[in-house]
Amino acid sequence: MLPAASEFVGKLLFLETSEEKVEPALYKTMLGNLKQRGILQNVAAIITGKPQDEVYYDDYCQILKEVTEDLQTPLMTNLNFGHAYPRTALPYGLEAELDLDSGKLTIMEPFFQSRK
Repeated sequence: MLPAASEFVGKLLFLETSEEKVEPALYKTMLGNLKQRGILQNVAAIITGKPQDEVYYDDYCQILKEVTEDLQTPLMTNLNFGHAYPRTALPYGLEAELDLDSGKLTIMEPFFQSRK
């Protein structure tokens, strides 16, 4: 169901737990599966959405750091996209810039293009 790991080379990986409030052990298993498939090794960075009601936020951050520690993958957490409020849509496939020092994610291309 997932694209090949090679499809993730140089991409930002967006992760979010939606409103499910996934138990931390399951979250760790899901990240482990992404790592086992070679996906986490190929991404340029990982950004995570704000958990619904911020349930398990600290646990999720710790697990993400542990799972990616050997990869030294840049991480940015608790962004407002996905199912948490306020909701923000992130476009896929557009060039983006991730500035970890200032905590900013900037989409460098227009979201919408007019038709002629």
